[in-house]
Amino acid sequence: MPPELGPWESVEVRTALAWGALIWLGWEWVVTFPSEYKYILKGEHSPAKLLYLSTRYIGLSAQILNQVLIAMFLRKAILGPGLCRAWFVFQSMIVQILYSSVQAVLMYRVYALYGRTLRMKAFMILVFITESVSMLSLGAHVTMSINFSPVCLVHNTPLLVLPMSGIVVATQCLVWCMTLRKRTAFEYRNHPLMKTLTRDGGIVWAVLSLFFTVAAPYAYYVRAPTHSTFTFLITLLSIIGCRLILSTHHTPMQGKGETSDVELSTQFTTSIDTDISDVISELGAPQ
Repeated sequence: MPPELGPWESVEVRTALAWGALIWLGWEWVVTFPSEYKYILKGEHSPAKLLYLSTRYIGLSAQILNQVLIAMFLRKAILGPGLCRAWFVFQSMIVQILYSSVQAVLMYRVYALYGRTLRMKAFMILVFITESVSMLSLGAHVTMSINFSPVCLVHNTPLLVLPMSGIVVATQCLVWCMTLRKRTAFEYRNHPLMKTLTRDGGIVWAVLSLFFTVAAPYAYYVRAPTHSTFTFLITLLSIIGCRLILSTHHTPMQGKGETSDVELSTQFTTSIDTDISDVISELGAPQ
């Protein structure tokens, strides 16, 4: 006999939640498309443009594909464990790609705030690679150890989800603290650009830290989540990544004639077509 389903685990509710995540992301795309057209589509080709478009349209494509998979497979009476595992891997990889994009933008900002020094470049790259490799390694072990019900519900949540959550929270705290430290020591801490960087970093830190702090322990100690968790997270990360790029572009630059060294090092965040591409190029250039 199949296990009793919780209130959020029925096929109908999961389908409705998936539609809600897709509609939310679609609405966000409609609202921000004027800025996207002005600053992204009409801009020159650059790594920043690629980063924005991939974050936006990988998220949208994944949500649309989720709807196709739900319509084709989820409503069947019995699904094989292979199909459920493949779906889980697909959603996990999309989440990892979008999360890495968000982290890249945040770390580029920190790198710029600290003067784009060789030491900071090496440190940011080390943190990024360490986090990514750790998450991929732990994620692979989690994927192989979980069991699925006939309707793709996770029977058990492995203990490894807790260190995975801890890695995300720790990295977010590191990036946020480094941004905040520069804000408190910055001579022009009331500059609109500095306020934007601090605000964006604080929002991302709060949202992602809260989500992973609550979701992972709940999944392990209370009840394993459905694929709806991934669906919601895909939408959230896609929105965060794109908003991070657009928000600083809208920041007014005051006192350009008296720009400090730190301001010069952070202006890449206000021109996503040129300046950030220089930063990305620097990351791969020998010093």
